[in-house]
Amino acid sequence: MSSTVSVPVFDKKKHVLLIPDLFPIHMELLANVIRASGYRVEVLRTHGADVMEAGLKYIHNDMCYPAICSLGQQLHAITSGTYDPADVARWGCSSPRPAAAAGPPTTAWCCARP
Repeated sequence: MSSTVSVPVFDKKKHVLLIPDLFPIHMELLANVIRASGYRVEVLRTHGADVMEAGLKYIHNDMCYPAICSLGQQLHAITSGTYDPADVARWGCSSPRPAAAAGPPTTAWCCARP
């Protein structure tokens, strides 16, 4: 029995790549490099309680704080109505710190601003 999976085609003129703002200077530099290749890129500047709530709604609170913040920024942007979900590609984030190296969470730039 075979099944066919439909994979959407990424169109760099139509789709927008959403990048979380974990490290403002680095992400803006990265966004400029990606833009130079013809892609539409947005560095998300949202922060605060709404961002954390959006992240915690869909991922477990045992995840690292930066992952909750970055996913929260992306989900907040998509659900805000600013972007059409059909035209969004999200930039992934993973923690460089293994779960076994648990300790107090580090403060990520995206959620720490007042």
